[in-house]
Amino acid sequence: MKKTAFLSFICFLFGSLAVAVLAYAAPPIITPVPGSTLTSSTVTFTGGHTSADLQHWLYVGTTQGARDLFSQDLGTGHKLTVSGLPSSTIIWVRYWTRFSAGWASTDQSYTMNLGTGAPPIITPTPESTLTNDTVTFTGGHTSADLQHWLYVGTTQGASDVFSQDLGMGHTVTVGWLPHSGTIWVRYWTRFSAGWASTDQSYTMNLGTGAPPIITPVPGSTLTSSTVTFTGGHTSADLQHWLYVGTMQGAGDLFSQNMGTGHTLTVWGLPSSTIIWVRYWTRFSAGWAFTDQSYTRP
Repeated sequence: MKKTAFLSFICFLFGSLAVAVLAYAAPPIITPVPGSTLTSSTVTFTGGHTSADLQHWLYVGTTQGARDLFSQDLGTGHKLTVSGLPSSTIIWVRYWTRFSAGWASTDQSYTMNLGTGAPPIITPTPESTLTNDTVTFTGGHTSADLQHWLYVGTTQGASDVFSQDLGMGHTVTVGWLPHSGTIWVRYWTRFSAGWASTDQSYTMNLGTGAPPIITPVPGSTLTSSTVTFTGGHTSADLQHWLYVGTMQGAGDLFSQNMGTGHTLTVWGLPSSTIIWVRYWTRFSAGWAFTDQSYTRP
């Protein structure tokens, strides 16, 4: 009998908690329709409201839960106009509601598309192959553009090769591009409403691609912590440099100028990890490299 009474009490308790949670669930944003596309940088957000609501607060940000674009106490109101939204990106709106039991929130996302999307790179033709390590990039330009900036990197969105403010200009020459591999060009445009960008990729092929490591065989397992690496070499090579690291492109384990040599012994390699070897070659036109990975058991 006592066991039955106890179980009944537990069911009543959890049922009451469920009712309380449902009763104080935060209302969502009603307009604009969540998930829709916004075509203006000034938007009025209207949230749900019930008799149990004591206060509201609105966040607007570029990531879920962030408030890097806007944050304001709405008091007992549930409608607010936000200006200066970006021209092209995903924005997140967090609508807070305070009940007697505390705060709760709902999140909604929107796609910004103001019709002033960033213009792309026009020349060289995106996706084409570049056969020179010095290239002039020309981007689109409209009367609404206030400023441009150019990134060139080895991964999408990166600027590890080049980064420069173009001001009002939209043409810039970039030198010392890698001899092989894919490069990414991010062309930024600033409008009155904020920054927007487009990405284009290119394949580098200068005909003098960097030679790879020959021994040990790339992708093999290294059973010793001391390894001699031998790289390829041609009559066009002026210098070599070797990186050994725990991540691709890193030199946290070893970094040494090889001069005109192309064989080097490395000690103290850690076990139970992947080892990356970047073998740099300097040509008359600049540096190029190849990456190889190895397994240390």
